[in-house]
Amino acid sequence: MNVLKMSQEHRLGMMSARQKTQVRNQPSQVEVCPLLFVPFPRTLGIASNAAFFFRCLFSVVCLLLFVCCLAGCGMDAREAVAQADKRAYTAIESNWQDDFGTRTDVRVDPNDRRLAMAEAIIEDVRHTQTLRLEQAVQLAVLAGPEYRTEIERLYLTGLDQWDAEHVYALIPLAGGSSFYATDGADETVSTQGFVGIQQLLSTGAVAAADITLGSLDVLTGDLRSGSSSIFRAAIVQPLLRGADRTAVLETLTQAQQNTLYAVRHFNRFRKTYCASVVSDYYRLSELALRTQNTLDNIRQLESLVERMEHLASVGRVGQYELEETQQDLLKARDDYFDFQRRYAESLDLFKVRLHIPPQIEFEPYLGDWLMLSESVFAENGWNEQAAVEAALAQRLDLANLEDQIADARRKVHVAEDALGADLALVAAAAPASGRADSQYEIGIEGALPLDRVNEATQYRRAVIALTTQQRLYEQHTHQVAAEVRKAWRDMAEAKERYRLQRQARDLARKRLENTTQLLHYSRANTRDVLDAQEDLYDAEDDFIAALADFAVAQMNFLRDTETLWILPDGTYETQLALQ
Repeated sequence: MNVLKMSQEHRLGMMSARQKTQVRNQPSQVEVCPLLFVPFPRTLGIASNAAFFFRCLFSVVCLLLFVCCLAGCGMDAREAVAQADKRAYTAIESNWQDDFGTRTDVRVDPNDRRLAMAEAIIEDVRHTQTLRLEQAVQLAVLAGPEYRTEIERLYLTGLDQWDAEHVYALIPLAGGSSFYATDGADETVSTQGFVGIQQLLSTGAVAAADITLGSLDVLTGDLRSGSSSIFRAAIVQPLLRGADRTAVLETLTQAQQNTLYAVRHFNRFRKTYCASVVSDYYRLSELALRTQNTLDNIRQLESLVERMEHLASVGRVGQYELEETQQDLLKARDDYFDFQRRYAESLDLFKVRLHIPPQIEFEPYLGDWLMLSESVFAENGWNEQAAVEAALAQRLDLANLEDQIADARRKVHVAEDALGADLALVAAAAPASGRADSQYEIGIEGALPLDRVNEATQYRRAVIALTTQQRLYEQHTHQVAAEVRKAWRDMAEAKERYRLQRQARDLARKRLENTTQLLHYSRANTRDVLDAQEDLYDAEDDFIAALADFAVAQMNFLRDTETLWILPDGTYETQLALQ
């Protein structure tokens, strides 16, 4: 509905027949220049050619000046970015709660501090050819493509909230127009300009007011030049459908909720992302150690081949035993090439994830691996039930699903409001101005709800969406509990496997040492030594894998219980939910 429908003709730069007649019948002693409304003395009778030319030339100049002013009125791009940043970051900050996670830099544009920190870490890695776990996590936060993408998504959600807020803001309006017209008898230049405001209120009312200034400059014909100004105000207040405050503010409410969900999702992502990076680092360290274990196995077999060659030369062992040892050496070398390939591929993928140039060569810092082995048997004070309760209380994705049930209920209410009849109070006023008479209107407009097919289907969809959302929340609650229980079992199993594999490795070392001594005294054959060496190789490999499995299981447990807290510099710590 046009709240200023009384004066649409003025918005279009037109004049009614009645007004034209008034202009004809009432002599005017001044004429008004289009656009600027500057009065010029007018000589009664026929204007001279020079005066006519001057009026036309001045009108053209004013029109050009008006166009030039409009061309220079656009918003500066830097100012637009500054306003968008301010609004988006304010929306994000207002929805960030301390129990979501530590606050961090969420600016979407690269800044000198962030780039300098990333470059310093990369330069240190280039110099030392070693990447520490702490540096890997920091690089992932500072330069990781996945992390930057999530920051951009968070920022765009903040912008969406600003768009929604603008719908309910006081909106200024201003503009103008100028037209040349002729109907064969009259030749005129009409000009108008207007300035006004409009706002959607929380009651559903739309209020607007404006002032329109117009002029008519007669070039030829019987009409007289003149000007007019009109002030108009109008308001339309729904009384039935569209009057509910919850329904009116739904767009803004949902946008604010979406920003809250985005902040929670980002903090949840930070924890899952950190856990993933740490797990990848430990898996990379695992491959590095298993590759080194394969190389150590090759060296042991090479030493054994040399000994067997010496023993075969003096007839203490048969030629077939030497060949058997050489076959095992060839197999070990083949395994080494396979591990080298797998390790190089994993290293390149890790570089891509951390945004490290591929030409920079480095190895994971094995000191982090040794510290990990010392923490396996550290007591953490957890039990399975406490872990599940902590996750249900702290999981941010679960909190989002719970709040989305309230969103679904609200949408049912909004859809129900749309089923009602249309009834609105309409009021408008245009005080007398110049030749225009006063106009005042007040009344009621209504429409029966004869066609509500779309609204009925939307209401039914909203009810079903509420049921679906409640089911999703209940299902996800069970899923979270199952994830935590699995993470707890995986961590406990990996801890016990590590204990067993450490014992198996120690026994394999002793067995190889004893079997080698027995071979020297001819109390064991070559096959016994080769079996002992192979068992030691497998035991070392299983020991490394067990420690890596424990590291990954531990990170998954911290991730699933929401007790992994990311610090602003990219490092992390753990916080018990029950503390």
